[in-house]
Amino acid sequence: MNPTSFKKGFTLIELLVVIAIIGLLSSIVFASLTSARKKARDARRLSDVATIRTALNLYASDTGVFPDGNFFTAGNLANTPGNRWSILEGLVNGKLPTDPLLNCWSGLDSSGQACTGTGYYEYWKSYPIGTAGATTCFGKTILRMYGGMEAGPQIHQCDEQYAGNAVSDFLFKP
Repeated sequence: MNPTSFKKGFTLIELLVVIAIIGLLSSIVFASLTSARKKARDARRLSDVATIRTALNLYASDTGVFPDGNFFTAGNLANTPGNRWSILEGLVNGKLPTDPLLNCWSGLDSSGQACTGTGYYEYWKSYPIGTAGATTCFGKTILRMYGGMEAGPQIHQCDEQYAGNAVSDFLFKP
C-alpha cells in the first residue's frame, strides 16, 4: 500500500459533528411545531366556543330559556354523573365539541379513561361562585374554557374567582 494515498471516507469526528448539527436543527424545528400545535388547539377552542354558543342560543330562542343545570365536557364518572356533556347534547339535539386534549379533573373521564390534565369546557345556567356584581360571573349563564388558552391570553367577558388563571369565560347575553 502506498503511504501517500488516502482512504476515502469520513472520520468519526466528522460524523459526530454532522449528527450533532442534525440533532440541534431537529430540536429547533420540534420546538416551533409545539408552538404551532398550541396555537392550532387555541383556534379550535375558539371555534368550539362559537359552535356551543350557537347551539345554546338556538335552544334558548326555541324554548325561551337556556338549559337548566351545569354540564362538563370531561366530567368525572364518579362525581358528575348528572352533569355529563352528553346530557346537554341531548337537550340541544346535537353533538357538541369537546376540548382538543379531552381532559378532566380527576379519576376517569366519561369514556372510562384515566384523566390526563385539566382542560375542559363547562356550561353553567347560573354560575354559583363569587358575589353578585356587574362585572362578575355570579348568577349569570356562562360557558367556561377551564384550562384556557395555551398560546394566547385568557378571554374574560366577566371576572371570576380564578382571577384569569388558565380560565376563559364567555358570558351569554339573553
